[in-house]
Amino acid sequence: MKVRTFVRLGAAALLTSGVSVWAQTGPIRVFVDPGTGTFSELTSARADDGDPVTIDLTGLFPNGIDRGVTIHIYDEDTITTDCEAPWNVPTHSIGHITITGTVHSSPTFPPRLFVAVMHKCETFPGSPELPLARGCINFGGLSFSSGSEDLRDVARVAIAVSGDITGDVTAGHVFRVQAQGRMVSTTYTGGTISGNITATVPRFSDVSGNFDSVGVVWAGHELTGDVVATAEDPDGETTSVEGGSIGRVFVGVASNTAVAGITGDIKAEHGRIEVVHTAGPIGSVSVTPKIWAGLALHEVRVFDAASIGGGGTPTIGSADIKADIRNGLDIQNSVGAGPNSIDAHVYLVETDGDLTGAIDIANLTYPIAGARQYGIIVGGAVTAPINIRYNLEIADIIAASIDAPITIGVSAKGAIVATAENGQIVSVEIGYANEGLDPQDVGYDDRVEFYDAAYPRGFKGSACSPVNPNRVAPSGTYTHADWTTTVVNHCLDGSTPVPVDSGSVDSVIRASYIGSVRIAAMTDMYSFGTSLKSHFPRIESPEIGSLEIGLLRSGVIWSGNLTFEDDELVWDPAEAYANIGTITIGCIAQAGDLWVDGTTRIEIAGDVLGQIHVPTLTSTIWISGRLGLWSAFGASCANQGLGTGGLAYANEEDSPRDSTWTGEDTNARGEIVIREVGGLQGQIIINGNNDGGTWDGV
Repeated sequence: MKVRTFVRLGAAALLTSGVSVWAQTGPIRVFVDPGTGTFSELTSARADDGDPVTIDLTGLFPNGIDRGVTIHIYDEDTITTDCEAPWNVPTHSIGHITITGTVHSSPTFPPRLFVAVMHKCETFPGSPELPLARGCINFGGLSFSSGSEDLRDVARVAIAVSGDITGDVTAGHVFRVQAQGRMVSTTYTGGTISGNITATVPRFSDVSGNFDSVGVVWAGHELTGDVVATAEDPDGETTSVEGGSIGRVFVGVASNTAVAGITGDIKAEHGRIEVVHTAGPIGSVSVTPKIWAGLALHEVRVFDAASIGGGGTPTIGSADIKADIRNGLDIQNSVGAGPNSIDAHVYLVETDGDLTGAIDIANLTYPIAGARQYGIIVGGAVTAPINIRYNLEIADIIAASIDAPITIGVSAKGAIVATAENGQIVSVEIGYANEGLDPQDVGYDDRVEFYDAAYPRGFKGSACSPVNPNRVAPSGTYTHADWTTTVVNHCLDGSTPVPVDSGSVDSVIRASYIGSVRIAAMTDMYSFGTSLKSHFPRIESPEIGSLEIGLLRSGVIWSGNLTFEDDELVWDPAEAYANIGTITIGCIAQAGDLWVDGTTRIEIAGDVLGQIHVPTLTSTIWISGRLGLWSAFGASCANQGLGTGGLAYANEEDSPRDSTWTGEDTNARGEIVIREVGGLQGQIIINGNNDGGTWDGV
């Protein structure tokens, strides 16, 4: 039971303070607690059903508020005797609320204005996560009059209605806005927020609770208004205080079986956005909402309605996402680029539907703690171009088909997979941030230097063993579920199951067709120094339009044709070779393997210290440098090192995914392997640059 103390603050009381008022009638009641713990009715603000409400605090606080003050507005039909359950429900609506007042210039206590539009028996919540009892049916919005901006900026607003919110709500801190709708007989109704929700102050990191500028916004049916946190970082470039932030935006409730979704913008351009969860689509045919964060954007996900706002493992929904998703718009310079402090991260964009629009983000990564898959996980097709300015770090991009370019500026560690039988990856580029630009050039991103100091450019290895076709079910061939089921105990550090890289399922680029691949390097290096991964990165596709690799330090490019029969891994060497339209590789180091059908020219700008496999060679292998043992050469890519272990060490399978043959001496590489007898029908050119001097031959 909640016990509140109320005193009628009528005309007589206010006249004693020299304020002229007239008592009003109507079902909408307004009570004020001036900081004493006792509520008094402000009868001058009483209003009829749906009418505007004017609240003038200058009579009560002629010098401005100097402490915590609470205003409670509600439909009188919610009054419940002694607040014993069941509580009465509202039957009236509240129009637009306008508040006038100021803040004391020398307050005794921190001035705070708590504005509660909620049930008569409800109290202002201690956390924005707490559900509220509804105070009216529909609500027309809330604003502060001109000249009351200082009062607006110390205001915290909590609103709970059973219908719609049709007007704009603007306050310093929007604690919780809740319009979850209601059942009328057997029909769901209400639940639309069409007004804009705006918070004007930075994240409350300097007060107890570390509250976001916008705590929770929850619409049961539809969000067509914008949710915006406008404040800039008050301290400039700093890690201790950030600008306006948004905690949680939810759309959908279990009782609504036809959630309309989100068409409004959600923006915190100088702070973070924690989560956006919806049971309906994001965007429409004519609208592409903006979801923009200055720093981190943790999740944009589609659930079924019953999973919205709940705990545990949610059920992923099939509504489409059509959005302009961006983050890292206001990165703070003092944040580092290391894996434990990687800044402006995105953790999850997820739906079983399609993903359209555009994605332009700083980093796609995982939150270090926990073991589950992170990244962009889509059951349908991706037609949104994906630009990751810095790192794909222990996260995946998985979809039935990826029909738009993927660009990753610095480094990638994770899986990029089109899972459908005829799924494609249009293009992947990794490791070319600031290409062709000098520091003084327009467009040069000096933040890339932080990442270059911590990570090698290109596509990196993993502690996760390669995904097998029977990982989820013994179907024999790969399914979408093989790439999206939980990764717990799938990723290994040596031989012990630990969640080292368990934000990601593999380190592979795979599809039935890949249009183009351009990668600065393929490597087992995770970061500079001795940090090496046991499983090399792979590119797997039977057909690739064009392939450009700056340095194939460690890894394999092959067709990816692999099945399971009777619980045994099966691969046919005749089907291991990829058909690649054009091939340009800077250097193949000793742990690099290329399996290609030999019908097109293979251009190697430097040395070949690893292996090139062809069934027959009807075209040309052009090696500008040397072909031979890495131990014999001390320059070029020979000094890149072999790493510890390798695929043979941890995987031990006879397939190109294992970079060595059974019993092979990895010190004795530097080979062109032609499988068929008499298969050399083209030409192999070594030392194509005619580099004289110390040339030792093959």
